[in-house]
Amino acid sequence: KMPIKKDNTITPSLNQITLLHKQSMDKNSNKKIIYNKWSETYDTYVDSLNYSAPLNLVNMCVPFLTNTTKTTTNILDFGCGTGLVGIELKNEFLLNTTLTGIDISEGMINECWKKNVYDKLFNIDITSNKYKDIDTLIQNIGGDYFDIIICCGIFLEGHVKMNIITDILCKLLNKHGYICFTIRDSY
Repeated sequence: KMPIKKDNTITPSLNQITLLHKQSMDKNSNKKIIYNKWSETYDTYVDSLNYSAPLNLVNMCVPFLTNTTKTTTNILDFGCGTGLVGIELKNEFLLNTTLTGIDISEGMINECWKKNVYDKLFNIDITSNKYKDIDTLIQNIGGDYFDIIICCGIFLEGHVKMNIITDILCKLLNKHGYICFTIRDSY
């Protein structure tokens, strides 16, 4: 059983969080359920692991962000989770950017809103059949194409398949746009 806090929310133990992490790697697990359960403790867990992928990815992407000739750079954080990439982008003091985040977990999106760094957040699964038409997908994520799409921590065991890059993400880019992503070595 998980301990109950004074506000009647449940706090998972370290063992339960480690189990959630392990379950998230299972290709047959329901990611929405797992990440909803994990959302309130996710940041603490990844901090305990010295998780540096968001910082490393943003550092890699910054030259592409600052070399744009556009007045505003439109960025999509695909699989934004609790907003760790958004925090790193904000730490870079990037001006004239619009940051949109999408994630399949409502709990993660709720945690992401609390960081107050995203302009738009959407709780959707872009791999759903209802978004096979790119125009429909674009309208459901704010109506804009993106200059840069950032994906951190989604290309790993049991998560998003690599074909999403060509099947969907490339179609969401403006001409001459970039996709920057992390990928786990074991994957």
